[in-house]
Amino acid sequence: MKKNILQIPSNIVNAKYVGAIVLSYFFATENKKKANVLNFNHIRKMTGINKITLEKNLIEAIQWCNKNRIDNYEYVKYTHHFFYKNQEKQYIKASKQEIYSLIKEKLNLTEIGIYFIIKSFRNNKTLACFPSYQAISLKSKISTRQVQRIVKKLIDKQLIKKYFNNYVFFDVRKVYKVISENL
Repeated sequence: MKKNILQIPSNIVNAKYVGAIVLSYFFATENKKKANVLNFNHIRKMTGINKITLEKNLIEAIQWCNKNRIDNYEYVKYTHHFFYKNQEKQYIKASKQEIYSLIKEKLNLTEIGIYFIIKSFRNNKTLACFPSYQAISLKSKISTRQVQRIVKKLIDKQLIKKYFNNYVFFDVRKVYKVISENL
């Protein structure tokens, strides 16, 4: 597995769970001195998402994963340690640069989750991605109308483009490089 790549099981069926896992992974691996520790004050400052919301969805996501025999993630509530181990063959890749670009846009858990759920439909060889709003809605457990609003927001923020029913994801490595040089 490449360094700084999160692999999310593609069968996770809740957008908030995906968002919680993505943010937890990003912030748990951000600080080398305190590896795997989630600093909820820092997360709130960067994303606007509070501790209770993130922690609740993270715990539910991990419980769902355990119930479905996916033991990639572990969270220790009292010490705020988040651990990730890749064991899944069907997964969605998420680079730290890509996650950072979503955080920079102040997306909420559901919006981050929808971004990666759409990405889960992408063919890795051809990069074609043709999910319908209904398919995204079924996988994310939110209404079709809410999916439409979130997709429009992702398009407006130039995180994805949509040509007819084909979704195109931007190369965020260049964006991340420019942002990290300005910090």
